[in-house]
This record gives sequence, structure tokens and C-alpha cells, in this order.
Amino acid sequence: MRILGHVNGYVVVILIDTGSTHNFMDLSIQLRAHLPSQSTLGLLVRVANGDTLFSIGKCEDIQFHMQGNTFRIDFYVLTLGECDIVLGVQWLRTLGPILWDFVQLRMEFSLLDFKHVL
Repeated sequence: MRILGHVNGYVVVILIDTGSTHNFMDLSIQLRAHLPSQSTLGLLVRVANGDTLFSIGKCEDIQFHMQGNTFRIDFYVLTLGECDIVLGVQWLRTLGPILWDFVQLRMEFSLLDFKHVL
């Protein structure tokens, strides 16, 4: 599921991906939005085409917005290509039960007693 969002005032394409174990941000967004990153031991990532890459840092507690909702999460920095941010199971598991409608491309969940619809 692809959604437009914002990070530090920059428009980003966000991919919500149940097949991704972690959250990722493209290096170009991290640099353009001037987000601090920490050097970490590279996380080995297998991408959709089967190639493996190492993450090149980690951005912690980053605020982003999508469709009127604000979230703060950690991202591993990686060169992504087709999107700017990937929200994976690392984020999805914090949401509790999720109602997906893939016909309408709609996602619904409650977080801190507030209903979110994407």
C-alpha cells in the first residue's frame, strides 16, 4: 500500500509493506530533511529482487505525517529506489489489530484509543 506523507516538510512516498521486517528510509530523504543518524552495524537486508544490501545508519524517533496522522518511529537508512520510506512489521506490530481492505486500499487500526484510517 503506497501513501504520500511528509518528513520535515518534504513530501515522501511511503510503502506499507507486510513483507518487510523493518522500517527503512532512503538515504536521500535522510540527507535532504537533515535528519540525524547514528552509525550502526549494518543490518543485512534482502530486497525484493533477491539482492542483499547493508543499511548505512539508523535514524531514531523520527516524526512523520501521513493523511492527517502523526507517528514517531525509528528507521534504518538504505538506498530504496521506488519509494522514500518503507513501514514494515517493525511498525505494524505496534498497531495492534489491523483491518485491511485491499479492494479499497484502506487500512484501519486503533492506537492509544484513537481510530486511524489510511
